[in-house]
Amino acid sequence: MSYSFVYKSRKPSFLKRFIGKVVKISLTVLFLLLFVFGTYFFLNQKTTLKTITSLGKKIASQPAEKKAPEPRKPDEEKKKALLAKLKKDLAPSSDFRVSINDIEINDKFGIKETSPLHAASVIKVLVATTALRGVEQGKLSLDQPLGGYTLQYQIQQMINQSNNLSWDLINNLIGKDTEQRQADSLGLLKVDVENNRMTTRAVSDLLYGLYAGKVLSKTHRQLLLSYMANTNKEDRIPPGIPKGIKVYHKWGAYNAEIHDAAIVAHPRHPFTLVVFTNGGGTYQNRVKAIQKAAADVYAYFDAIEG
Repeated sequence: MSYSFVYKSRKPSFLKRFIGKVVKISLTVLFLLLFVFGTYFFLNQKTTLKTITSLGKKIASQPAEKKAPEPRKPDEEKKKALLAKLKKDLAPSSDFRVSINDIEINDKFGIKETSPLHAASVIKVLVATTALRGVEQGKLSLDQPLGGYTLQYQIQQMINQSNNLSWDLINNLIGKDTEQRQADSLGLLKVDVENNRMTTRAVSDLLYGLYAGKVLSKTHRQLLLSYMANTNKEDRIPPGIPKGIKVYHKWGAYNAEIHDAAIVAHPRHPFTLVVFTNGGGTYQNRVKAIQKAAADVYAYFDAIEG
């Protein structure tokens, strides 16, 4: 007996047929996309090359990024020459201290500027700064009554008119210990509030901080500086400065001391100048000496290029 077998092929399943069709369609679409993009690139290659070339030229033609200019450096020889002049200018006083700050670059220099001296009324700038700081901290108010007026009025009188009664009222209100803490917090060198002794460097640093915006808010800085302009005594540093140049200053006098401390708003190179003098010639001669010193310092800054 013989057996014969006939193999009958089975049709692919529906899933396999579906996947096959999807693959064919995908390959066809891919081929068409390649054909379209290839044709587009071929037809537009000149335009594309021109665009790339133009973009490259544009980038190449752009100026290199400018470096920030280096800070101006002080001329040490000219500084020495200035200090030599100031020693001659201030010779009518038997003892003197000088501090100068080139505000633009915060360059400090002077004569015996770290040796304390009685500050007389110059310390009132620190007192006013402390009071205004108390206002900013919410501990005080410019409108609060003080001595029959307001705190703001008394600050104005203390600075602009050098009123000692106003000074006493503010000292009693805020306390000398608070003023000392303020001086210490600002890093002012060798300040002794209780005995009213300051270095000219400390005063100069305080003036620099006010003018450079590092001490007090803008509103209170401007208020204090406005009181330091056109004061009741303009016979020391201001006459040595050309007319039209703003000078914010606080003078001081006590026994044989004649002082002045100023911010001079030179149009290109603002600076501070603090002069403490003690003893020596007549009042007029010593005042004229401070005027001459101020004129020489202004000339130094005016000669700086830029």
